[in-house]
Amino acid sequence: CARNIKNKEDYFAEIEQRTEIKLCNECNRLVKRGGKPEYLAEHELSDLKFVKKPWLPKEEVDADGYVQCEGGCDRWFHYLCCGYPALEQLGDEWGPEMERLAEQEKFYCPSCRLRDPAGWALSPGYQRLLALRADALPRCALSDTIEEHLAAELQANHVTAEGLVVRVVAAKWAEYKAVSGMKERYDGTDRAYPDGFPYRSKALLAFQRIEGRDVAFFAMYVQEYGAHCPQPNTNRTYVSYLDSVRWLRTEPKGQRSLVYHAIINGYLKHATARGFQYAHIWVAPPQAGDEYIFHCRPKDERHGNKPMSMSKLRTWYEAMLNRARELGVVEQFTDIYEHVEHLTSVRDFPVFEGDFFPDHLRELLQPHSPALKPGKPGRDKGPALGGGEPPPPLKRDSSNLVIEGMKKQSKSFRKRFLVAKLNAPADGAAAQETEEEELSGSLLDARYSFLGHCQTSHWQFDDLERAHYTTMMVLAMLLKAPAADSRPPSAMAEGDAAQPATEELS
Repeated sequence: CARNIKNKEDYFAEIEQRTEIKLCNECNRLVKRGGKPEYLAEHELSDLKFVKKPWLPKEEVDADGYVQCEGGCDRWFHYLCCGYPALEQLGDEWGPEMERLAEQEKFYCPSCRLRDPAGWALSPGYQRLLALRADALPRCALSDTIEEHLAAELQANHVTAEGLVVRVVAAKWAEYKAVSGMKERYDGTDRAYPDGFPYRSKALLAFQRIEGRDVAFFAMYVQEYGAHCPQPNTNRTYVSYLDSVRWLRTEPKGQRSLVYHAIINGYLKHATARGFQYAHIWVAPPQAGDEYIFHCRPKDERHGNKPMSMSKLRTWYEAMLNRARELGVVEQFTDIYEHVEHLTSVRDFPVFEGDFFPDHLRELLQPHSPALKPGKPGRDKGPALGGGEPPPPLKRDSSNLVIEGMKKQSKSFRKRFLVAKLNAPADGAAAQETEEEELSGSLLDARYSFLGHCQTSHWQFDDLERAHYTTMMVLAMLLKAPAADSRPPSAMAEGDAAQPATEELS
């Protein structure tokens, strides 16, 4: 009836929660007298029971969807339990077709299907939605390289993992705007600082066929700053997010890390062949309870939901990169401090979208930054300057202070950031972006968009049934989402400003 219920005021909720119907006092009295509010004209209320509750907005939790059987029993079923795709959640990607499906399809529960098999039939559109498979997602050179590398690593280690599929599910141009102040700092010099750094943002998903249905178990977001990108980011790739859920099945058991390592190294192998020279990887563990790509992971019965320790996760990544070195993909790897300690100018410090260091650089460039205040030599403050204000931006002392400030920060975070030197072709082949088409949609373009959509839609991975259902809905959106027109670097949009992170992957 659209009447507002004030905080702590009574209302009436349906006891069995088969519906989301809530009644005010007046509507409840009408229902008790055998009447029916106008806004509930299409609902059968005779078998519904309501209980009085105080309205406490802070305690309200969204409920999953329910669908009513139209085969004769009129019972309500949870979307998840009956495998019913929530058509209203498919959104713009399905458009008019979604509306037609919602109008034409009738839901029959399993019992009514057995009782009246002739009366129950799925339309071709609905059948297609339920039959969607991960291997129907478009392939590309990158996904083929990863799958081939994954198969070779499994065979070399005598491990079997049936039904694996890896696909690039988002690939779009973006541009990371230069840190405010850097352009002005080098304006008019022979080494002018660029306005921004164009890059190719990509998202990868790995699936496995488990008990007859696909499950997404691994996701990775990368930023590729190719040959077209100005220095200092030229031919660098940044692995900005990794996440996984524990549904992957291998034989023998306990070989998930082998699969994860093979997927990441398969990506690095492809990047190396295309001329990328460095791969930057954030290796710090997440905060307890944080979510990065997958919503609601399954609980680890051995360790609860505690993330890996810093040292254990770093060791996990080092093992991955050591294997890449054995395969000739990686020449060597080090931490971020060793990678930048030789720099003499902040102009040469690589920075990426969503990375930790741009914020610190921005702070260092402020006129009254503590890092630029005068100090005594030998105490991490650089040369003594004298006076109360820092010198003009391009004075040697000021420039030294800025780069030394970035090195100091890098040293503090050296355990959290690895940099791998890739074994790129000796002829310096340019990193090409032409082999993959533009794949852009509202669901997976940015990791926070995907996570937010899963949270809003209750697409979870905490048990296998939910993981099956969520993967079905994700595939429905991916296989229907239209591809956007490819845009050159000169017409890029602002990209995903995400914080780098990684989930427990062992």
